[in-house]
Amino acid sequence: MINDHILAALRAEGFNLQRLGGRPPKTARDMAVMMALEWFKARASATGRRTKLRQAVVDLWQKQSHPGITAPEHVGARIDKAKKIIQSDFPDSVLIVRMGEGTTQRHVGPGARVFLIAGRDCTMSAGELRFSGRIGYWAFGDETAQEFEGEGVLAL
Repeated sequence: MINDHILAALRAEGFNLQRLGGRPPKTARDMAVMMALEWFKARASATGRRTKLRQAVVDLWQKQSHPGITAPEHVGARIDKAKKIIQSDFPDSVLIVRMGEGTTQRHVGPGARVFLIAGRDCTMSAGELRFSGRIGYWAFGDETAQEFEGEGVLAL
């Protein structure tokens, strides 16, 4: 169980796309940056408070001592790469943001998560989303996103 809202037997895959020659791309980090930005967008929308979203991601990366994201321009570059991954691996995707229990403008509560599910792999009904297939997952503050294969139910 990832958190109390997802009931699933999942097998970790990791975002592991390879290219010929050179070092592998930092795909898991790119996906984490994109999901972090989506989390900050959702919080800004929920609180009605404007914020510099890309700078919020930079601040989070620096607070967590994660390397590679030191300016808002770096966030944009990572998001461009993540969008290509989503187009090929998560077509017609559903993005679900969990704010975390007790999250405010200044505090992030436990359970803050972002899920990305390919639209063809899920159905919504009666307050729940059922998925079967690949799911992308980012926990608030993590440097990388994870990719899982499995099936389960996410309460909406």
